[in-house]
Amino acid sequence: MFIGIDDTDSREGMCTTYLASRIYHRFRKTASDFPWLVRLNPNIAYKTRGNGAVVVEMLTPPSMDAKTMERLPDGEYYAAYGEIIDYTIDLVSNLSMVSEETNPGIVFSRRKIPETLYRAALYREISMDEVRSLLDRYGARFYAMGNGRGLIGASAAISWPGKRHTYEVMNYFYPHGRHRTLADKIKIAGEADLHECTFDSVDRANRRPAIFPRERTPVVYGIRGTDPVALKNIAEGLNRRHSIESEMITVFKTNQGTDDHIVADPEAVEELGSYALKCMVSESPHPTTGGHYFFHAICNGRIIKFAAFEPTKEFRSVVRKLVPGDEIVGYGSYIDSTINLERLTMEASASVYTRRAPACKLCGKPMSNRGAHDFRCISCGTADNLPSFSGVERSIEEGDYEVPVAARRHLSMPLVLSRNGE
Repeated sequence: MFIGIDDTDSREGMCTTYLASRIYHRFRKTASDFPWLVRLNPNIAYKTRGNGAVVVEMLTPPSMDAKTMERLPDGEYYAAYGEIIDYTIDLVSNLSMVSEETNPGIVFSRRKIPETLYRAALYREISMDEVRSLLDRYGARFYAMGNGRGLIGASAAISWPGKRHTYEVMNYFYPHGRHRTLADKIKIAGEADLHECTFDSVDRANRRPAIFPRERTPVVYGIRGTDPVALKNIAEGLNRRHSIESEMITVFKTNQGTDDHIVADPEAVEELGSYALKCMVSESPHPTTGGHYFFHAICNGRIIKFAAFEPTKEFRSVVRKLVPGDEIVGYGSYIDSTINLERLTMEASASVYTRRAPACKLCGKPMSNRGAHDFRCISCGTADNLPSFSGVERSIEEGDYEVPVAARRHLSMPLVLSRNGE
């Protein structure tokens, strides 16, 4: 049985992963190896903090036979998981931060929901009617609070195929751990960053210890990586060396860092979608108030606006160097008719030339510019009407460029993973 949960937290507190961890550890003998943390469309207006839903997969209860369970009708099948279902509903009801913006949903499903729902939840908004109809069709049971919008993410998370994945180990202490100084957090995050299997732990240039949440939640820290066993050992070592409080440690299987939200070479570019667009820069980037940079490029005959916003920090210095004629692949979300860049590949750089007065053809000395197409030698008076052009060395090389860790989205694949073929 799959248990999907979403929309239980707010900026005031709680974290949906904490609830999944409680369920996972309470019923560890029945649960599969790892709970799931599934990030969905990062552009949805009513998303929770990280727009992540969770899933705990329950195997056949120890007291039941697998073949017998398969033959049970839905009613008896869910009754066999009665204790787990009751505990989950009570836990979510008691600990969720219900408000106008937070509307928890729980889905219990004996069947895997089709992957098409997961894909749709990455690229567009999903309606409640669409999800409820699907849950009815697959015989799922569900429980909703408020307007029940959490059912959308909970259902979509159950449909995650999990083929491309990373892991995140989370250390919890309810309701939240003690306050630590920024310097202390950067030191701890820096230690996590030393291990080959971890990624996106710290942004030293921008003083951002990325393993620590910004809000006060039961999550003390979360470390992302590719080796679940190593991640758990890293967490236990950090807790020991830095006397970090810990109620429980949980390793999640997750779609973070997979680029699952990116559609490459799309037939159409639509609002709230995220894309990889091959195009040619058609104007030099220009700054605006606030430190943002904008430019236009031609993509499949269509002019698209691109932006590198101030939070992307040093990434803007890369964007500033683009010139008309550069061939790039721009990665990002299409919001308000603009691609918000999160990564960029320079595929082919345009040649840039400077125009200057030519050398005298008679004496070889420099000529002076007297006006449009009028050049005169200052030594012998020879005239010429053609300027000289020379190539300019570009300060940007072909290759991949990404936003810093402080600006990275959960789903975006860092270059360290793409280079390693993760």
